[in-house]
Amino acid sequence: MKQKVYQIMSDWLNYPTEKVKLKSGENSELIKENYPEIEPLINDFVNFYQNSSIDRLEEIYTSTFDLNPTCYPYVGYQLFGDGYQRGEFLVKLKAKYVETGFNSDSKELADHLTIILEFLATLNSSEILGQELIIDGLIPTLEKIKEGFTDSNNYGQLLEGLLLIIKQEIPQETLKC
Repeated sequence: MKQKVYQIMSDWLNYPTEKVKLKSGENSELIKENYPEIEPLINDFVNFYQNSSIDRLEEIYTSTFDLNPTCYPYVGYQLFGDGYQRGEFLVKLKAKYVETGFNSDSKELADHLTIILEFLATLNSSEILGQELIIDGLIPTLEKIKEGFTDSNNYGQLLEGLLLIIKQEIPQETLKC
């Protein structure tokens, strides 16, 4: 189930498409059944997604994730900036993708949030690699990106919901406080 949720979140956090828009109602039901505590966040996002034109969704997506450095959806960038450490992170991440047989059709860099979510969707929930990527990469990245959102940006609600989901999936004793 968790793998399906990661894939749905990846789709919603990717550049908007009609296909994703058409499936958003069905996908939101699946998430709400398994994570009822994030229902208000998901409802607001899905209402926004379904009731906006693709042009409007593209405009909001671009202004949110492409033009606002605080919200760049690249885990390595959010953790290390645009220097040597990010490059090293990208190389190691790509090696893990190859090692596990993961291949994405995306043209994005390996540290893009949607690709990492796709990758997590292929892993068994008990795999240490996935837990490390979530604890050391996704959680700090999502917390940092969240700071760049205004209350009126529905993508912020989606990221908040994703953060709540992934924190639930990690054993509490392994989370750093």
